[in-house]
Amino acid sequence: MYDQKSFEHEKDILTRIQNLNDKHLVKHIATCQIDSKYYVIFPLANGGNLLEYWKKESETPQQPELILWAFQQLLGITGAIRTLHHDLEGDKNCRHGDIKPANILIFKQDGRDLLVIADLGVSKIHEQVTEMRRSGTDTRATTPAYEAPEVLESTRQGKPRARTYDIWSLGCVFLEFAIWLLYDFTAVENFEAHRSRPLEIPYPNTSFYSINPVGKAEILSDVSDAIEALREDPRCKGGTALGSLVDLIATKLLVIAVERRCKAEELHEELRKIVEYAEQDLSRLLNTTAQPPPVPKVFLPVRKPSKTL
Repeated sequence: MYDQKSFEHEKDILTRIQNLNDKHLVKHIATCQIDSKYYVIFPLANGGNLLEYWKKESETPQQPELILWAFQQLLGITGAIRTLHHDLEGDKNCRHGDIKPANILIFKQDGRDLLVIADLGVSKIHEQVTEMRRSGTDTRATTPAYEAPEVLESTRQGKPRARTYDIWSLGCVFLEFAIWLLYDFTAVENFEAHRSRPLEIPYPNTSFYSINPVGKAEILSDVSDAIEALREDPRCKGGTALGSLVDLIATKLLVIAVERRCKAEELHEELRKIVEYAEQDLSRLLNTTAQPPPVPKVFLPVRKPSKTL
């Protein structure tokens, strides 16, 4: 349900996106007005969202076929973001602005699960590229945990946000996906608990970064620990697809400097190479081990400090 202003905004975005014809971008069925209320009707996501999927499938052993499916879907949603960023008509470009597991829906297509990006209502369509716009960004209806650090960096206040804002958010989701593939949903939840900070600026709760005393963003140490733990996991070493994904997240997605973060086209191309490499031989996805390695501390429950007498 929407008020008139937000309804017209989302209707405009969805109409443009409808013409993109990307199966990983949600398509609306209809819009309507009943009395003073406005509605947008979407198809039912019979598989729920990605967060629910992780929780539901957490106890299922992650077989190579499932891991390959995950990589193929990550490639698909990256392609959808590339389409969103670059393929609108004319000189317009679009940023999603609120990518998170709960906004990635699961539909059944030909008997298989398909990841589809939804909740495009907070998207911003711009007539000019970021470098040419003088006004700042006013979109703030986003989820702090997955928003990019330029939202709070003092040096970027009032500046327009680049489309690579979405790339940071994808990095957050991809990292959690990798944790789920190697461990389980409990590890994802514990990782979130380790990132938890007071609900106050400049430390947004459960974000992947913090703001230092001089107003600059820094990767949270818990996030660095998680990346290092995945890199050191014997299942990821030796040129595996999972190892390559973790390196991609660390070096090109979860990058504080906006200008050093990769663009959607580059990310899609890098992922395409990883997926094609794995499709040729499923043993390239990850190394098999006789026994899973110990769960790293950052994926274990947070230990509360003991009380001293």
